[in-house]
Amino acid sequence: MLKEIKTQNITNEEGFTLLEVLIAITILSMLMVSIYSIIDSSTTTKDKVLSEDREKMQFEMGITRLETDFEFIHSPLYFESTANDDTLYKKKSSSTSSANSTDNKNNSNDNFLDLEDETTNKIYEQNENFEGLSESNRPIPKLINDEKGSIIFMSSAGRRLLKNSKQSNLMWIRYSVINNSEPAIKEASFALTRTVIKEDLYKSQLDWDAAKEYVVLENLQSFEFNFWDPKKEKYVDSLRELTQDKQTPRLIKVKLTYLTKTKEVHDVIRTFRPIWPNFNTKKALEEKYKASSSDSGPTGGISGGSGNSTN
Repeated sequence: MLKEIKTQNITNEEGFTLLEVLIAITILSMLMVSIYSIIDSSTTTKDKVLSEDREKMQFEMGITRLETDFEFIHSPLYFESTANDDTLYKKKSSSTSSANSTDNKNNSNDNFLDLEDETTNKIYEQNENFEGLSESNRPIPKLINDEKGSIIFMSSAGRRLLKNSKQSNLMWIRYSVINNSEPAIKEASFALTRTVIKEDLYKSQLDWDAAKEYVVLENLQSFEFNFWDPKKEKYVDSLRELTQDKQTPRLIKVKLTYLTKTKEVHDVIRTFRPIWPNFNTKKALEEKYKASSSDSGPTGGISGGSGNSTN
């Protein structure tokens, strides 16, 4: 009897049929394919977003570099007049005072630029990178914009490499647009480069060939600098076209077109303000010598001069 029961239990055990196994495998395969598709899509999306973010971050870093350099353009003309204008106002002040005071007539030459300063001023006037001395005898660096996509200027945006070291924060900076021989995108072969010189800043000829040049912005289709002319009330294409403030531009605009790796075209316009607020150096010079003349005797005021001014 016991043997019959065991035999019956064995013969009554049922398993999966071949069809059921195939259906289970098919369902499992479909689930695995769906999971793989989701993971692959997520990975592709992540890589695409990271690539786009990387491009965007690199672009914004380049723009930030431009902004910092322009904000720290170094020129004493933003705060004071030239030595020549200062001398001119001194002469006018002295001649006006001497008409009312014999004491001033005897001492009129005391206010003029002394021989040593005048010699130094001429040296810097002959230097192709400077425009003479300022009112306080500081060298005046030139802003050079010979080409539409190029500008050279002195900036105080430098930082010491060693803490507490005797190292100037001044440096010459050159931005220029080059044609990339091996562009990542053929339709956008231009790149904006930045070159810095931190030594021998006061030499007549700067050795740009020996300085390191690196790319700030790439994949550009076009790039140009524009400068605000307050009298014309519009932007002009070069510093030479400015009617005033040729060495102290108040607004610098950058216009560029660049392509992403996905061939998306972006037109970008950014405006940078070197120093704000404006300081009227001509008015300050007039008030300086008007007060000086008033202290030494009655005057009829001072007019003329070619000091740096803004409206």
